[in-house]
Amino acid sequence: ITMQIDSGIKGSKYYNSRWERYGSYYYYNQLSSDQKKVYNMLNTQCLKLLTSSVTVENLLPKSMSGNGRSYYFLDPIDYGNLDISEKDALTAFRFFRYSNPQYFFLSGAELGFNGTGIFAVTIYDEFRTYSGRKAAIDAMNETIDAWDVLIDEQDTEEEKVRMIHDLICKRVDYNDSAVDNNYINDGNEYTQSMYSALGWSEKKTVCAGYSYAFQYLANKYGIDCVCVTSVSTDPATGEEYGGHQWNAVRVEDQWYMIDLTWDDDPMRDGSIPIAYYCYLRSLKKINALVEADENDENHHPESFYGKKLPSCVKDSAPTVYEPGEIFEPESRVKAPVITVNSKNKKVSIKSKTKNVTIYYTTDGNAPSPASTKSKIYKSAFKVKKGQVIRTVAVRSGYYDSKITKKKVKF
Repeated sequence: ITMQIDSGIKGSKYYNSRWERYGSYYYYNQLSSDQKKVYNMLNTQCLKLLTSSVTVENLLPKSMSGNGRSYYFLDPIDYGNLDISEKDALTAFRFFRYSNPQYFFLSGAELGFNGTGIFAVTIYDEFRTYSGRKAAIDAMNETIDAWDVLIDEQDTEEEKVRMIHDLICKRVDYNDSAVDNNYINDGNEYTQSMYSALGWSEKKTVCAGYSYAFQYLANKYGIDCVCVTSVSTDPATGEEYGGHQWNAVRVEDQWYMIDLTWDDDPMRDGSIPIAYYCYLRSLKKINALVEADENDENHHPESFYGKKLPSCVKDSAPTVYEPGEIFEPESRVKAPVITVNSKNKKVSIKSKTKNVTIYYTTDGNAPSPASTKSKIYKSAFKVKKGQVIRTVAVRSGYYDSKITKKKVKF
């Protein structure tokens, strides 16, 4: 039995299931080989739920959870035989979580990071059965089908992004009560899932629901999108007590920050139903909306992102009431030149444009920063006779280069 939200998908390349086309490979392409193995194991687990009638039976009872709640969870992931630390395994899980909104049944927590080399991810009770997942998909379909024609008729990527932004903001309200009650009823409110924004009849969500819903729809329409998170810290104790989630989206080959949570009724009184001051912003500008020393949710990405965060340096300069203008590059990155050294059987790649990131593939797929599983070129690498190398170079402020390819001959 296969469940599918939509058959007219235009998003990322899929490898095992069409469900993968709603996600992004941007973070994946930057992970180590062992982190990618953890990521792939997680993906296998999640695809199992979306492509079969399996019922999840794994249950952590209240008596063992430490917080008075029971949790259903997917089969444990064993990374103990990999050359990877617990921290790196957790980072792989986070990047997986923030790249794949289609796995709406995930409840946002992990179990077992205690030095065992094994962990598992939790799911919402309602979605442990096929019937529960199917009902959720049907509910989301009803919303998405009604929106498809409105999004599809938009001519440009920016217009599609704006339509998705507005449709989500019009549909849902911020779930203040969930936050005020420390998510005690989240098992029935689904705040950490796009289902809360696209399918739940109450039409209420928090930042995670906004960002997953936006990410899902953007990727569906071929617009690269990932989630970004921050954590709030108590200055007196240093304890982390909450955080925020929003998106980075790639429009006309440039990455921008976008935050639907802050743009949806920002005054919380209906005076500004939809704002645009968090619409297609640079990281610097969106950070400036809240003072750095404020003890509140903000847009300072968590440290684990490191240099893997999209480079959001362009700003559309919107107002509260109107979107701004996206950046239009004046030139394209010079296409990479692929050189095969027949003596050492290595390939080197270089673009005449400086400070570029070069992505390449050897599996026949077109390389890209986010829509394809690609490798980032760092140094000359070994190849085999007959392999076809495909490569693309990107840099903020430019359009992506043309894709070049070369068949290896010795």
